[in-house]
Order: sequence, then structure tokens, then C-alpha cells
Amino acid sequence: MSKLYWEKKFLHGPRLAEASIFPAIREPIKSTTRAELGEDDGLFLNYGMFADSLPYTLQDSYDGPPELLELDAVILENEHLKAEFIPALGGRLWSLYDKDSQRELLVNNPEFRPGNLAIRNAWVAGGVEWNIGRRGHDAQTCSPRFFAVLNDRCGTPVLRMYEFNRDRAVPFQVDFFLPDNAKFLYARVRISNVNAQVVPMYWWSNIAVEEVHDGRVVVPAENCYANHYSGGNHFLTRQDLPFGEGFDETYPENF
Repeated sequence: MSKLYWEKKFLHGPRLAEASIFPAIREPIKSTTRAELGEDDGLFLNYGMFADSLPYTLQDSYDGPPELLELDAVILENEHLKAEFIPALGGRLWSLYDKDSQRELLVNNPEFRPGNLAIRNAWVAGGVEWNIGRRGHDAQTCSPRFFAVLNDRCGTPVLRMYEFNRDRAVPFQVDFFLPDNAKFLYARVRISNVNAQVVPMYWWSNIAVEEVHDGRVVVPAENCYANHYSGGNHFLTRQDLPFGEGFDETYPENF
């Protein structure tokens, strides 16, 4: 049956120091995106973009010696799946283990190795991260978020992650649950605009899976939006699946 409990997670890596007390003196996300799209598709592209990390400051102090880090982990588990979340790292879903096939479905990274990639600089690879408010890896991807434990009307345990996003001045929550006999982990997202005006919003989850020979990604869609980087420019195109670029795009190895 479905259950929720806490345990310790041990990762090798440097200890992340406190965030800088100074604002960034550079523009880490200055680039804008050009659309090679129709007006309806590209109408709000770049609307509400930021050029810096404010109101957050950088998390760029992680050059200390590696050590064994001890973190709290929250586990959701049933007969088929075991999901492991790390509240201190943006609520990242660090591991999703399939008991039936006895294999890890995500990249369960044994190392904590921050690198210069996210909005505030510190970003780590692996699992699933939850990004809100703007383009780029979230400002809290290496910061703690609030968590609560509750039950639905059927008694199924629910893990709730919630926070106030300072970029857009909106609260949000994600409810995770794993009903009895379910073979899918459910994540229900709620973003509340408590302001009197329209708020630009962007939500995306970033999922790390292992690239394997002949691995394939199949989704129930007939077209997609594709990112392209050329000559220092970033632009979006809309194309048909699976042969929008002249080859079968469902195989990552083909890129």
C-alpha cells in the first residue's frame, strides 16, 4: 500500500555556502529568444523576461573540498514505485525506482556537484527539478522549499511542496501522490495569481534520464517546439513529429 516516510540521503560533494550578499555585476540571462513561428504561437515570447537574478542573489560559492553530505529525504512508495525527494534542493525528485522492472527511471546522481548554469549560478544534474516564474533553471534549485504531509479523502498520503515565488509575487504548490497499485507518480501543480494584474508565468519540469543506445522518447503529440542555437542566437521553431528535421527525432542519439 501507499506510504510516506523520511530517511537520510548521503551525497558526495562540496558544501554550498550562503548566497552572496551582493547583487550580480553581470547579466547572466541577457539573451532573448527569437521566434520563427506564427503570430499565435509566438505572440508572448520574451514577455516578462528578466536580465538578472534579482530579487535573488548568486549562489556561486561551492569550491570547497568534497565531503559526505547528509540530507533529509522524503519517500513516497507503493507496490510498484519508490520516489525520493530532497526538500533542501528545491524539492528535487532525486530518484524514481521501478520495482517491477528493478531499474532506476531517472539519473540518480550519487554526487552533488554545483555548476554555473542556473539563474543563481548553482545547478546540479539528475532527477527532476521544478521551475517556475521565468526561463532558466529555477532560482531555488539549490535552496530549500516548504513541505507538508497530508492525506486525500481516500487516505492516500500526499506530499505537498509549496513556496512564494519572489520573481512573480505568486504562491504555488505541487502535490505528489502515489495511490495503491498505481504505476505512475502523480504531480498536481497549482499557481495562484493573488495580484490585481496579469502576471507573466512560465512553468517547466526538467527531467534527467540516462541516454542509452536505441533509447527512444515517445509522446502523444503530432508537433513540437524546438530550441535552436546558432550564431549566438536562440530561436524557436514549430515542427512536425517525428520527422520535423528530416530524421526520427524520437531517438536522442540522432541529434
